[in-house]
Amino acid sequence: MLYDTTDPFDWHTEFALAPGGVHGTITDIDFAQAPREGLDFVFSSLNLTVHAVRDRVDSELVLPIGDGLLQPRPGAGLGVLSVKLSAGGNELVAGTTEGFLCLYRLRP
Repeated sequence: MLYDTTDPFDWHTEFALAPGGVHGTITDIDFAQAPREGLDFVFSSLNLTVHAVRDRVDSELVLPIGDGLLQPRPGAGLGVLSVKLSAGGNELVAGTTEGFLCLYRLRP
């Protein structure tokens, strides 16, 4: 939920989002410094999906972690713990539970 806190004694909901595919908890969130093509923010949870919110609509960006290039230890789960956008909003870096660091170029 995003609250309008203009009046510190009268908060009201400005935007609410109920994303699907969130596992356990939201692990990280990063707001676009210079919104590009309506990109508002990205967030991750304990699975292999990073959510990108554009124009206040959730759209999933599925990161290709565990696609044969990166494999977790036997018995270990693989999820995204941290996600950050570049200053220009053109790149995204994700850190995983298994210590992988993945850089993605977002489409223009």
